[in-house]
Amino acid sequence: MARVIGPDPGDEATSYPFLKVTTTVWKVKYVNLFAAMNDIRDADGDPAHFERKWSSMHYLSWNAHPRINVAVFEAIIWSQGDSKYPRGFDFNYLNPIIFYRPVEFNIGSPDNALLGGALNIKAGRSTLFYLQVMLDEFLLKQVRAGKGWYANKQALQFGVVARDAFHQQGLTLRAEWNVVRPFMYTHSDTRQNYAHFGQPLAHPYGSNFQEVLGHAEWNRGRWLHGLRASMAWLGRDTDYSYGNNIFRPESDRRPGLVGVRDFGYRIGNNEPYTVLHAEARSGWFLDASTGTRAEAAVLFRSRALEGGETHQAVVLRAGIVCYFRDRHAEQEPRYVLR
Repeated sequence: MARVIGPDPGDEATSYPFLKVTTTVWKVKYVNLFAAMNDIRDADGDPAHFERKWSSMHYLSWNAHPRINVAVFEAIIWSQGDSKYPRGFDFNYLNPIIFYRPVEFNIGSPDNALLGGALNIKAGRSTLFYLQVMLDEFLLKQVRAGKGWYANKQALQFGVVARDAFHQQGLTLRAEWNVVRPFMYTHSDTRQNYAHFGQPLAHPYGSNFQEVLGHAEWNRGRWLHGLRASMAWLGRDTDYSYGNNIFRPESDRRPGLVGVRDFGYRIGNNEPYTVLHAEARSGWFLDASTGTRAEAAVLFRSRALEGGETHQAVVLRAGIVCYFRDRHAEQEPRYVLR
């Protein structure tokens, strides 16, 4: 996928140590993933002062049909505590059985829990439709009320990818839609947010955005041609949090008559702006085994603010490149570590 919203942390954040156990029985695959991560805020770059955080994730996948795969997943993030209340790794989360909520209830857990599901449907010989839904907190009554309750934290991804599209060998096409509500992936204790080393584990925009994107890539022998474009609708924070920055706690919300406001939080509802990103590139592989190639590209980027103010940039580049992991050049720096 071009983006990841679920519990498999993809490649947005830097690497971290983990233990992964995969069990396959019949048409069912079950994955346990345990990881050690770091919160680097207030450490001034000194690894000795990094705040350790831990995660435990489950992914249960079932091939319900040769063309249909259904999955459910969950993730728990917790911090190691502090000098007054040291905690370290919580061995309760070594429980290999999905789901964690009963464990959390039993230990009175304040940890960050996320739950979701996925559906993949194969159409034709090489086309895949995929859907992911992830919940951080959810209350159906408030969803139906439609008042923008801050704690209705959901993320949705829907996309389609076609390989060897239109019977053209090496042609890959992708279209995708991502929606992440305000305050998704954050927590009242931001040491337990869905991030590692100052980077989101899921989408690089963090939360409070909507995005559509399209990619086309054609691999012909040693030639690789690519075209990608995306449009994102986002909101911005002020002195108060509107749910954009996953490194700010929920308690930073704007004040109300009593305490802070609980309602009125919708995607892009404060100082909205859009980001358009388009890039065309063409390269020739010097070493196909490592992905090293000579490449030239042109990039266009436009940032349109509320009120009509627009900032645009065109960048030309040429050189020798080697991508060790997926490039997500569309990302927009929109948060600071707090």
